[in-house]
Amino acid sequence: MVIKQYGISLQSITENDLETIRQWRNDESVLKHMLYQKKITKQEQIIWFNNLDKKRNFYFIFNNQGVIHLKNIDWTRKEAEAGIFTPRQEHSFTNIAAIVTLMDFAFDALCMNQLHAKVNKSSITNLTMNIQLGYQIISIENNQVMMICNQSNYKIGEPLRNWFKKTSNDTLGLTIELSKNDYWIKRYIQPKFLR
Repeated sequence: MVIKQYGISLQSITENDLETIRQWRNDESVLKHMLYQKKITKQEQIIWFNNLDKKRNFYFIFNNQGVIHLKNIDWTRKEAEAGIFTPRQEHSFTNIAAIVTLMDFAFDALCMNQLHAKVNKSSITNLTMNIQLGYQIISIENNQVMMICNQSNYKIGEPLRNWFKKTSNDTLGLTIELSKNDYWIKRYIQPKFLR
């Protein structure tokens, strides 16, 4: 699956991406924000990927800069956990546009009711950004802040969307391309987003 918007391309990860993802994940700039702060081995990465339920967990590489995901999707309750990591500048245009693209995919294309996020308590910039997107803190346990964003609370102002469109020359808006392996999800996606 490939999801595009604002010059961002979210591409489903493949086995060929695993080493790149592992290197990004083990980068010190990423590791310090992770809840699980140990480095991942090659074998652990392969086992994780092979055990991943691909119908409940969508992991994407965006613009060759990082990984973004919807995981633990509950198709009945229309809920999922969202997350991102990248060894690049934390709140760059690309990262924020990738987050908005993922959230638009979740709320507009998949009609999710709610997204969850787990944020390291020390990641003040990530907590602040999530709150600005419409997330609310529901609990704090140890070093982990649990957050939720209901579809009705998700907020991206038109000035920001217009800036994204202008900066990226995006004239199509959110589009989704499916591979043969993704056709099962077609029933969950609003047809107007499919290309």
